[in-house]
Amino acid sequence: MKKCCWHKEREVPLAEYNTQRRRLAMALAPRQQKYRLHRYPVTTIQALVEQHTELLTVLESQALKYQLDS
Repeated sequence: MKKCCWHKEREVPLAEYNTQRRRLAMALAPRQQKYRLHRYPVTTIQALVEQHTELLTVLESQALKYQLDS
């Protein structure tokens, strides 16, 4: 069986592949967020509030740790 010329395997270093995947994900994130907000507004807003709360908790604990170290 003959392989197609466009079906050749390419070897890409794993680190480069992962870097490209992260860049692609970051580029698509705003579009995905808009889609989720349009299709599932309640769930999306709840998730955003939870993320914000978690981030706020981490930042507050870091600030407290910094104050205790000083």
